Amino acid sequence: MRARVWRGFPDPIFNWTLFLMTAAPTIPGSDPDLAGTSPIKRQQIIEGASRIFIQHGFEGASMSQIARDAQVSKGTLYNYFESKSALFIETVRQMTCQKLPLVYGIINDYDHDPERALTELGRTIVSFQLSDSIMAMYRTIVAEGVTFPELAESFWENGPARSIERLSRWLADKTQQGAFAVDDPVLAAEQFISLCQTRIGIRRRFNLPVDSSPEAVDLVIHGAVRVFMKAYARPV
Repeated sequence: MRARVWRGFPDPIFNWTLFLMTAAPTIPGSDPDLAGTSPIKRQQIIEGASRIFIQHGFEGASMSQIARDAQVSKGTLYNYFESKSALFIETVRQMTCQKLPLVYGIINDYDHDPERALTELGRTIVSFQLSDSIMAMYRTIVAEGVTFPELAESFWENGPARSIERLSRWLADKTQQGAFAVDDPVLAAEQFISLCQTRIGIRRRFNLPVDSSPEAVDLVIHGAVRVFMKAYARPV
């Protein structure tokens, strides 16, 4: 059995607010928990699952552990999610769906100043790399990706792919407005995200020591923005 290697990570980023969803109508006299229709109970399960997945990884986590952490019965747990893989995929999907609008709303906040927008976006990307919770989830997905490609596919579609698509649309808009000269917005978006992973992101993936001081973070962010602007920005 594969060793459990991702234990003890704090989980501040997974203290989510209630995900917006509509409950199915309740039949009079029925138990909504048994029917798997209570959005509050569903969210309670997802939050408990996120803590267990972070502590033990996907393989090391059990549905019994998740049920105990979420304070529900195992039967109730299976009424909401038919398998551990389905629960993990929903956990990842919800995390990315809630975080990405916050991240990429930043570039709209500084839409009048593209360089500042990229700087603030880069700062947020680096902060994600320094999050123990996100890195623990990332390592879990990579470890299970070969034998369970659905996990990797769900993470990619709801995370990196959305990030690239959102940034590429912004770059395309800025190219039309004359701020950038970008022939391939998708490639440019991928390049900027990769630049922001220099040094810090690469070392974090291998669980190596990282200098996370403000000076070290600024060095990575400003370097990424400077290289990107030199490659794609139109002279003012």
